[in-house]
Amino acid sequence: MSRKWQDEVTPLLRRLQLIVAAITIGCAVVLAIVLLIAKPPDGDRQPLITYVALAVAVLAIVSRIAFVGAIVTIGRRAIARDLPTSTRDNLRDSGDLAPSADLLYKLWGLCTMRIVGGAAVLEAAAFFLAVAYFLEGFWPAPAAAALLIIGLLLHTPTRSGLILWTETQLRLLDEERL
Repeated sequence: MSRKWQDEVTPLLRRLQLIVAAITIGCAVVLAIVLLIAKPPDGDRQPLITYVALAVAVLAIVSRIAFVGAIVTIGRRAIARDLPTSTRDNLRDSGDLAPSADLLYKLWGLCTMRIVGGAAVLEAAAFFLAVAYFLEGFWPAPAAAALLIIGLLLHTPTRSGLILWTETQLRLLDEERL
């Protein structure tokens, strides 16, 4: 496979890494501040908000796994439908995938949505857990928020991951056009 387009991945990768880092750092700072200023729980009060926040965190993880993948599939199929016939016929150049710059930018826009959208879902759940801890002071909330922050760190894109994702999407586009 031609490696020319892989050299163009770096600017996108840096932007995505910066966005995910900002989201992660924001969550970590808010959680640290809440841990410092939150009061211990009052008596025998039930941690209702914490339970709801934990349920929302589970839903966020499930939606990150299920819905973001489905959105990528829908987006890729839309890209495949919009490809001109000449592009469809020339997607392969001597057996290797040879995508146009326009096609790559469309796929990378989809990748940006996947990474930023997935990180935002986890971020929202982590903030909700931090607020639940601030209001109720029960320990499962910051523990779960810390796990989501670790998930955000693991969500940080890498060069090899971005190239692999792009190659996979190009192959899937090639298969879908047949």
